[in-house]
Amino acid sequence: MSDTRKTALFQAGGGPISATLINGQANGGAYAIRLWDKNSADPLIDLSGEFKDDPAPVVKLPREANSNSINDGRLLDAIVEVAVLAADGQYSVEFKVEQDGNLLASVSQQGQAAGKSQPLRPQILLKEDAQ
Repeated sequence: MSDTRKTALFQAGGGPISATLINGQANGGAYAIRLWDKNSADPLIDLSGEFKDDPAPVVKLPREANSNSINDGRLLDAIVEVAVLAADGQYSVEFKVEQDGNLLASVSQQGQAAGKSQPLRPQILLKEDAQ
């Protein structure tokens, strides 16, 4: 299994930042995607749902005065419970952040579950690119 936390360097003056959660292997399950401010105990965004036939959930991050700077230091947190349907127990989840069509960071977790479900917690820390 790869790292469960990555850092996404974004452009303050670039386009909107979005996060997408993709559940592979045609498995079901449930998720919550939260955006945490570095100085708050309450999430700024709290989106939850179930993996069904719906498209992959996409979260658009807030902007202020056409700038993404307010997202510096915030954490995107995905809490996932994959219902493993394959007989071999295979599961796969990808949590990615994009800006202007460019992939900024991706956390992929895959493997073989021992039971009927697999809990996962991929996270992406947002940092403004100083260049």
